[in-house]
Amino acid sequence: MTSQNNKITEFWITNITKLDVMLGDLRLSVPNRTHMNLLDSKHFHYSLAQLQESEKSGSLYKKSDKIKVRKVRPEILVEPGLYVSEAPLYMTEHPELSQVIIEHVDYEELHVGSGLKISDEEFANQLTEDDET
Repeated sequence: MTSQNNKITEFWITNITKLDVMLGDLRLSVPNRTHMNLLDSKHFHYSLAQLQESEKSGSLYKKSDKIKVRKVRPEILVEPGLYVSEAPLYMTEHPELSQVIIEHVDYEELHVGSGLKISDEEFANQLTEDDET
């Protein structure tokens, strides 16, 4: 919990189950495997006393096997390495939102036989001439 002049500004909960959990006294549905700061004034309007009461005897207490109260913000661990997206949504549908620039480079070396109309024999002869020189 972060404190500024002894004022608590964070109250983190984590849903550790594969199902959404309803907290009745808070009138809140917590999606599966998510973290929430219930003192975040942009998204929630709970008082610290209300949350502490729920933790002591309310729905946070009753569902403590499903919802864990945390003292600090959970770390999001990402293993180092390269990741490939199978559906790069923002790069294809919304290129203005992406910081990735996709370049389409055309290399002539990769076009084997394109534009050249020679027979297989002539191609084989060219290869043998190159090997002899």
